[in-house]
Amino acid sequence: CWSWPCGAAGLRAVALTTAFSLKFRLVLRSATWRSASTLAKAGVPFLLGPEFTDQEQDQETGKMHTRILPKILHDSGGTFSVTALPTSLGARYLWYQAGQLVSYGIPRDVALRAVTLEPARALGLEKNKGSLEVGKDGDLLVLTDDPLSGRAWVDTGVSEGRIVYERKTDRRLAEVLGVSTPDRN
Repeated sequence: CWSWPCGAAGLRAVALTTAFSLKFRLVLRSATWRSASTLAKAGVPFLLGPEFTDQEQDQETGKMHTRILPKILHDSGGTFSVTALPTSLGARYLWYQAGQLVSYGIPRDVALRAVTLEPARALGLEKNKGSLEVGKDGDLLVLTDDPLSGRAWVDTGVSEGRIVYERKTDRRLAEVLGVSTPDRN
């Protein structure tokens, strides 16, 4: 459902996959707002493209209406993941996407889950990825500021419980910033 408003098609997809016990995910565009609440009630996890809003002009009054797909899904009880695509500068970064969700009235914890746990669930990886829990892989980033602030740098990167990046020893970053770093052994 990525390339067209998938109202009826999305509802048929839900019915077919439910009837045959298939696992599926719908990728929704902002223009699918009309069917979003119905699809959300079906309990389908969604992947959202980088554009969250749809503008439409009322043919009778000429007034422009803006519909915010993630807000409609959230208010309908739907869960969703956010994709980062190189379509625009902000859409490339998950922190930016999460910040946009908050600016549209999505609670902060829901916005952060949309870029962490929900994508892991959508891929069937939630047993190992998406949150910090005993027995999971232990992948995390330690940031220098609030992840939604736009001012955060990665200070430390941990993958499977091992430190794989430390800002203080990043020679390339030090060169760009014009500061010195200790030699890395």
